[in-house]
Amino acid sequence: MLSYSHPSRYSNSFKVRDHAIVWGFTDIFLPPKSLAGDKMSSGFIQFKAGLVDDLKIGDSISNQAHIYFDFQDPVHTNIALTEVTEPAQPIYRGNSNGLSFEIYPNPNQGEFNVNFSPYLIQEIEIFNLKGQKVFNKSLQKFASSSTVNTDFLVSGIYTVRLIHTLGVATGKLVITK
Repeated sequence: MLSYSHPSRYSNSFKVRDHAIVWGFTDIFLPPKSLAGDKMSSGFIQFKAGLVDDLKIGDSISNQAHIYFDFQDPVHTNIALTEVTEPAQPIYRGNSNGLSFEIYPNPNQGEFNVNFSPYLIQEIEIFNLKGQKVFNKSLQKFASSSTVNTDFLVSGIYTVRLIHTLGVATGKLVITK
């Protein structure tokens, strides 16, 4: 369990049973919505669970909770359906003087791509937060995209400057190691 609502008002315990996680909360005593409003009369649980190794792209995982209050019949939540997809590559989409470009993945761990199609990149420069140029790459053959290796840079926020056939474009780059 990562977190839960109203932690100062009650204690909890949990156990794993087959493919289910069972939580127990003692002495909750949440007030009725009509008296305390939705925030104080509702609760949540945030948790993280491991996945089986044989999941494939396109598989679906369904999840539903059955909430018991004392000895009453359970309240069944809606079924949540999650589809397994390829990991997303975060993209920085910039726009400089009406010209769009992409830097991805962003954040990255030392290598990223720049796409400025259909315009041609002549040079790629990277500046640290002090304004110091820490990287320069001149493209021998002008291209609309390029891969940049920055393994030597430390984690931080940088400015990327693209010098292209129509002028200059700048964007943000985040490196995390």
